[in-house]
This record gives sequence, structure tokens and C-alpha cells, in this order.
Amino acid sequence: MPVAPFRSKRRLRLQVGDPRLTDSLRSELLHDRIDIHLTMVQMPALNTPQFDWGRNKLRKRPQPVPPIFQLQVAAEVIVFSAYPRRH
Repeated sequence: MPVAPFRSKRRLRLQVGDPRLTDSLRSELLHDRIDIHLTMVQMPALNTPQFDWGRNKLRKRPQPVPPIFQLQVAAEVIVFSAYPRRH
């Protein structure tokens, strides 16, 4: 697990994808008045070959928990979140 390199005296052990990491980074950017905006995209179950790569000793073929989305849907959401919108 990476340790977030923030200037605070208290160090939190945070993983990528942890909302605390995004919130901590966002508060640091606001404090320093840096004009960078953050968005955290939490990916759903995607139709990828990840369950076909490994050896399987289970009776049934493993699969992600439904609903399973196509990769194009996830790509469109990521591209949409990358461009700023006026409120």
C-alpha cells in the first residue's frame, strides 16, 4: 500500500481508489489555491477477459457480479468526466 505524501504530520495509509485519498488531495489543492479539479470514477463490473486468464478449479466459470457493462460505456464516462462543465 502506498503512503500518501502529504505535508500533514499524520500519515494515512491510503490506496489508489480510496475516497479518503481523493478528499485529502482535494483539500490540499484547495488550501494551496491550485486550480486543479479531481474526479474519482469508481468502475463497475466490466466485460473484460480478466476471468479467462487464470487457472480455474471451480465448478462454474467465474464472472463479475452483475450488472456487467461494456468497456465502451466505461470509456465514455471517463472521457465525460475529464472535461470541465460549468455549473
